[in-house]
Amino acid sequence: MQIRNPVFTADGRIDVEVNFPSWGWLAFTADPSDVEAQGREIFAAALEMGPAPYTPPAEDAGAA
Repeated sequence: MQIRNPVFTADGRIDVEVNFPSWGWLAFTADPSDVEAQGREIFAAALEMGPAPYTPPAEDAGAA
């Protein structure tokens, strides 16, 4: 399975894009405690890739 663009989330999971054979590239949030083995495997593979650190969203300076 191919994965790309791993980025940590605020809670320690990893957002990645996964190339699923049936559906193509889809966004996926990998969790080390996923009930599905495939989810845990994606997390481990993403972790080995060196995910980018979590960056909080910028605050909207124009918000009322």
